[in-house]
Amino acid sequence: MKSIYVLVDTDNDYTTGYSSLGTGIGAEKMVEIKGVHGIITLRVVKDWTGTDVNDWAWSEGVAIDAAASGSELELEVPNGKYWIHIISWNGDQDSSTDFDLNNDEGRYVNSGSNCFFYYRMNSNSLADSCSSTAAGGSLSKVGGAVYDGSIGYIDGGVDMQGSDDYLTGSSSGIDITADWSFETWFNTDVSNDGAIFFIGDNDGTFLNQKELSIGLGTR
Repeated sequence: MKSIYVLVDTDNDYTTGYSSLGTGIGAEKMVEIKGVHGIITLRVVKDWTGTDVNDWAWSEGVAIDAAASGSELELEVPNGKYWIHIISWNGDQDSSTDFDLNNDEGRYVNSGSNCFFYYRMNSNSLADSCSSTAAGGSLSKVGGAVYDGSIGYIDGGVDMQGSDDYLTGSSSGIDITADWSFETWFNTDVSNDGAIFFIGDNDGTFLNQKELSIGLGTR
């Protein structure tokens, strides 16, 4: 890596900032990253100071956070619409197309009217994140279950270290008659026993109860 330029259109107006040929943005800000042998030597965000959209004129810049590891780069950028231009150590150049920030507050987005019981575990509220239904309400922690903001696959999660630790919720107003899918992420220390997902009255009786349990077990 030699130089990376991230042009940022903060007001979505290509007439109010620098506009390179072939792009549809007018950048009021630019993030400039320079480095050698995987080490970042410059990391700043600059303001456009030109008067014409073709003017390549920028302020001295203010330092930002950035880090590189192998082929990966993480950096701090203002919110807006983006265009990236990269110059390698041997002079080769490459550019992206214009793109917007994809912010869905998590890896998976809810599916609207057919979304039920969607818990992202990214806060201790454990609330149903389905925007149209939210029929599941908030889950309650039972036993020694505790929320931990750092153990989840993407964000937080619930730590269950003992026996009879689980999350529970109740809803009687849902009648699903079509096909449905279930997805979860979990990390186990012991994987020979335990329920991951359970629908039932939790009375301890399982035979002929018309209940559903998805879990771990040994054979």
